Amino acid sequence: IEAAAAYSLRNLSDSYAGNVVEVRRSSDNALRSFTAAEVTDGTLTTWVNTPYTFYVSNFSSGTDGWQGSDTSVTGNIDEGADGAGQPPSDNWIRLVAGDRLSLRNNNIVESAIISLGGGTYNVIADYYVPSNVFNHKIIAFPSGAQSAGRNLTVGSGTVTYTISLSDSQAAGLADFRIGSTGNYTTGTKLYFKNIRIQKSDANGTVSKWYDQSTTSGVPNANHAVQTDAAKQPKIVSGGLLVTGGLDFDGVDDFFQASIGTLTQPISGFSVFKNNSLLNSPEIWDSISLTNRVVSFAVASDDTFRISAGVAIPSASSSQVDGTTYLRSDLINTTASEGYVNGTLKMSGNAGTNSMEGLTIGARYDGSVNFTNGSIAEIIIYNSDQSANRTALEANIGEVYGIAG
Repeated sequence: IEAAAAYSLRNLSDSYAGNVVEVRRSSDNALRSFTAAEVTDGTLTTWVNTPYTFYVSNFSSGTDGWQGSDTSVTGNIDEGADGAGQPPSDNWIRLVAGDRLSLRNNNIVESAIISLGGGTYNVIADYYVPSNVFNHKIIAFPSGAQSAGRNLTVGSGTVTYTISLSDSQAAGLADFRIGSTGNYTTGTKLYFKNIRIQKSDANGTVSKWYDQSTTSGVPNANHAVQTDAAKQPKIVSGGLLVTGGLDFDGVDDFFQASIGTLTQPISGFSVFKNNSLLNSPEIWDSISLTNRVVSFAVASDDTFRISAGVAIPSASSSQVDGTTYLRSDLINTTASEGYVNGTLKMSGNAGTNSMEGLTIGARYDGSVNFTNGSIAEIIIYNSDQSANRTALEANIGEVYGIAG
């Protein structure tokens, strides 16, 4: 697409077959780039939700940080340690009941879960139940979340439990336990080894939004980048693909791109949804205070606005929270215009500023005016696209179900 910069989760031209986003997986901070097809066909979410094993026990020389809960525990238990043929193989941890058969870990596992946050966790363990003990169950409960008990068969086997945690439960984790329910006769034994704990869902945040624009057929590569993981908008949230574009949190999420300095006329097309206007959210801006062109909104009167040094507002109460809009901002000094869903909303003198660089989702310096909502598409032209506006709006509107 012949433009100064172009960002979307779809291919904006028939010839574009490159990546549209680079995504960071929250569970292990791995990075991978994805095409538009991979965003929609499940490849992206499958990758984000790849189970991440962040803990594997090692009882070869001790208890690996696990302690007993009304239970005495001993690591490095080998085959035949408690009689011929039991437990099978080596490197078990042995639980001997004082009252219960339970382990707790408030160090390695606890700190890992706190850092990973809420979501879905798998707890997997190999077990050995001596022949004279029945009805063992395995539990894991951080901050009130507890998996259902299950009978473990006499002998050896593997058991998996899935635990769902809210963000507050994960953040408030004070103890993590695995063991059996109920009370047991003093001296009753149970064995575990290969305790594995996985995060089986995650968030995917965008570290790079690839520029699809070209100049004379040559890719511009003006990619929009955010290297700070805490300031990256989500594309996958809690294991599910975000709808409506990229999800900006209204707190600190934004991108910036070096697109050079554009002189007027400048045309900008954007698809977005503001969940709140309290931040006076900016959909796009420059990276310079002096060379600045901006497309934004204001909460005090619910107006759309454009500015290249002089702000032009729409009529009051024009913008409704939670509504997806297509904006066409045509900045050309005294003849500037702003269209919303194909209807003229702003016109007049927007000023004569040039546009240096691009900020998406925040003010030029990334400090305030954060978008609280979603942004699906932004295309910036270093030219007057008035003659092509209706055709561009028809194409964009059809994709996003926005009627002009």
